[in-house]
Formats: sequence, structure tokens, C-alpha cells
Amino acid sequence: MSPQTRNWLLAAVVILLVVVPLVYRGWIAEGTEWGGADMQGVAAVEELAGPDFQAWFDPIYSPEDLERYYFGLQALLGTLLVAGLVGWLLGRSRARNGISSGTDLAIAGALSAIGVIMVIALFFVETEFGELQATISAFQGIGLGLLAFFIGYPLGRRAGAGA
Repeated sequence: MSPQTRNWLLAAVVILLVVVPLVYRGWIAEGTEWGGADMQGVAAVEELAGPDFQAWFDPIYSPEDLERYYFGLQALLGTLLVAGLVGWLLGRSRARNGISSGTDLAIAGALSAIGVIMVIALFFVETEFGELQATISAFQGIGLGLLAFFIGYPLGRRAGAGA
């Protein structure tokens, strides 16, 4: 299979992964309400206990208050892992083949600079929509996570030079 054919097949799979859930949600499951298990639990308690139900205690914090930070942390950790691994693999490959690292580091530096600028700019964006705010935090995590390339690349070059 040629690389071009493989790329087209991968693109088709990605498109299917995006389109099929949207089609299912819009046409087949029309009129259904999409919600999480938390809301189903609250509805079940209200149904069983009645409208006079009083909770024994109030929660210490609301998960909605920290949701954006969870998304940002998850994106940061994932991007740290992926960018560090890509940097390590690329550095090792370049060292084994005897290729200089100037172009790779310049491209990675430009991407990381864009990521850091994005992180700083997004600190000034505030919205009342929780999902949008969580997405903004995830973009901030991704922007900071790109810096892991600069940790993985030299480590990979050292590992490749020793082989």
C-alpha cells in the first residue's frame, strides 16, 4: 500500500469518527436528551425522596468550579508526554543519521513560541460558558506542553549518539 493511499484511508477513518456520532445524534436519536450520570443520579434522588429532600451536608466544592482546570491539566499532561516522546524519537533519529539539529529546533522553537503566546493571550479571555472556558484551559495546557519537545530532543540526541 502506498503512503498516499494509506493517508487517504486514515483521513477517511477520521472523517467517519467525526461524522457518524453527529449523524447518530442528529437523526437517529432525535429528541433524546444528552446528559451525564451526575444529572441522572440527582434526578433519581429527587424522584425517590420527593421535593422535600434535604441533603445531610453541602459539598466542599462544586466540580464545575474546577472543571476547566481538570481539562487544562489533562491536556498539559498529554501534550507533555507526546511532545517529549516526539522530541526524543526525532533527536535519536537525527543523531543516528548524523543530521544537524538546527532546522528541527527552529521549527520547534517557533511552535513553542506560538504556544506560549497563545497561553498568555488566553489568560485574558473569560466567559460564563463552562465548556468554552474548559476548552480555553485545554488550549493553554497544549501550548505549555509543547515545551516538552526541548526536553526530549536533547535526550534523544544523546541516546542516539551513544548507539
